[in-house]
Amino acid sequence: MELNLLTSKYLIAEEKTDGHSPMKFLCSDDQIYYCKYRVTPKKEETDFLVYEIICHYLLKHFNIPTPEIALVELTKNSFDPRQLIRNKFYAKPGVITFGSKIITPSFLVNETQLVDSKTDFNRFSNPSDLIKIALFDLWVGNTDRGREGNFNLLVSTVNRKSIYYAFDNAFSFFGENGLRVFNPKFTITTGDKLLNTNYFRSIVKYIPIHERIEIVKNELSLYDDEAFITIVTKAFNLIPGLWNIPPGLLPRMIKFLSDRSRLKLIEQLVVSSLSTF
Repeated sequence: MELNLLTSKYLIAEEKTDGHSPMKFLCSDDQIYYCKYRVTPKKEETDFLVYEIICHYLLKHFNIPTPEIALVELTKNSFDPRQLIRNKFYAKPGVITFGSKIITPSFLVNETQLVDSKTDFNRFSNPSDLIKIALFDLWVGNTDRGREGNFNLLVSTVNRKSIYYAFDNAFSFFGENGLRVFNPKFTITTGDKLLNTNYFRSIVKYIPIHERIEIVKNELSLYDDEAFITIVTKAFNLIPGLWNIPPGLLPRMIKFLSDRSRLKLIEQLVVSSLSTF
């Protein structure tokens, strides 16, 4: 497992989002990355960058498409601080950011793009991955995907076939409310999640119910396999020391993800939801 360390070459723009407002940089490998760092005085906000890395490698482990990532060190001559608004206080030369590689061509999924025919459904090469992503979000405590029409899903179409990519997992482990305190006792809810969106249902309704349930059971068997602990541990070891992450975060994440009572409740909630349409 490797994580490239790149340097920034040229700031294209600071994205206007209500989250981390990622900075779009051309980097030293001549590829474009969305780069995130902390945007508030909370030093523990760098935990969100750790979540991004951990979730990236877990998604890859479960064969769910997700953009490639890298660490990106900001260099002095690659940006004008006057171009930054939300990142102006902490995006300094020498800072190491989390970088997510841009996927082109692609577009962001939104609630207006409902799939209303089997023909449109068949254009997707991995529609069943939506079930896997919805399940994954509950497992890692992602509080963002599905909230207020925010899907954090990309669709890239090549040769008339479309593929879903899951990205932006920063608010996993219960996001801001869970910083340094999340634990298996936190309440699991399907509200404001991908699972309960009209878009999700417009796709999944074309998958027979028995197949949906089989997908859930197969995926949960992977979560119950301790192999994921090795993935999390190796990914954690890639975290830059400059982020000052407490060593206790790793065992906290493993305990959270390993809790069998959580897995059982997640299975019940997802199976129940998938059986209603």
